[in-house]
Amino acid sequence: MSGDDLRVRGGAGGVAAELERLEEAARALLRSGAVLAALGVELSAVRLSPALAPVALLDPEGVARAQVLAARALGLHGVTGLAARTAGLGTALAGATAGYRGAEAAAGAVVAGVRMSVRTAVGPGVVLALTGAGLAAAASGADGGTRTVVVGARVPVPAGRPASGVGELLSRVESLAPAGPAASRAAASAAPPGRVRVERIARGGAPSAAVVYIPGTQTWAVGGPVPMDAATNVRALAGGRTASGDAVTRALRLAGVGPREPVLLVGHSQGGMTAAALAAAPSFRAEFLPVAVLTAGAPLTGVDVPPDVAVLALEHTGDLVPLVDGARPADTPDWTTVVADPGAAPPHGLTGYARTGALVDASEHASVLAWREAAAPFLDGGGARSTSTDWVARRAG
Repeated sequence: MSGDDLRVRGGAGGVAAELERLEEAARALLRSGAVLAALGVELSAVRLSPALAPVALLDPEGVARAQVLAARALGLHGVTGLAARTAGLGTALAGATAGYRGAEAAAGAVVAGVRMSVRTAVGPGVVLALTGAGLAAAASGADGGTRTVVVGARVPVPAGRPASGVGELLSRVESLAPAGPAASRAAASAAPPGRVRVERIARGGAPSAAVVYIPGTQTWAVGGPVPMDAATNVRALAGGRTASGDAVTRALRLAGVGPREPVLLVGHSQGGMTAAALAAAPSFRAEFLPVAVLTAGAPLTGVDVPPDVAVLALEHTGDLVPLVDGARPADTPDWTTVVADPGAAPPHGLTGYARTGALVDASEHASVLAWREAAAPFLDGGGARSTSTDWVARRAG
């Protein structure tokens, strides 16, 4: 797979952004037409003004020449005609843009229908896997979303440098996977489940930006201590407060991230839902400054992320998880979706998404470049250094 295989939707180079620029151009043309028309009215008033009579007595030839020039200026090739043509062009451009928006909306409905059909035809197993245990938890009263989350244990991470781009950011999320059942006691102790990583980035002084890495579902158990479970899935899909979101908020507080320090939220699957939900949550935005979001394999439709947050969402063909909401990805100037074929890699696996991220890093697409510009404070360069801490979250009680 190469960068040419990436399909980019939305963002600064997307249809919505281009339509907004065309609409602004139409408004500018209409304003210019109105100004020219007003100028023509004023010129007509001067030409017909009684105040010219005394002047005509003193200089009849000069006034006559001025009248001829004014008549030409007010003609079809003068200010009146120019006003009409400018206003007509603005009206035509506005109409064309409105028509394109209607066609785009119709196409969006078709795509949304296709995604819903895919969900209906082949997605029930995925939906049940994501939500079934969580729904069972809600029915039994074992609600994993509202119980208090405690973030206490710290797992130090060696100091280093910020990530170089999207690929490396996603690789760092992958490193939060808990140790497998066959791991040694030391390995299990160094890689417990429920970890959220906070990276503080400094350029020549105090930390100036922070990245928070949020893993996906780590257990299908219900009501257990690990926040990244099935109960969190169902609450995230329903748009509710989640234990994973509480874990991220507490980790940022413990790391000392301040209200004016830009934050990048990076998450895979459930972690992507958590990242987008926090960037949109007024309570989170009142305490922190989210400026960018990066997700991989996450269903995000319905999350109303404000336009001051740059979103980059990666999806793989064959990955059914982003389809569980049954809706079309956003196409706005601040939200870019990149779809790619993972090749032989598992469609939902983070290893494949990290490889896709490396292709995104090499892309020259305007929308991707705009996201990278927004994410520049969090990426390597300019002698930046970073220190990271993994915070282990547990449900209390």
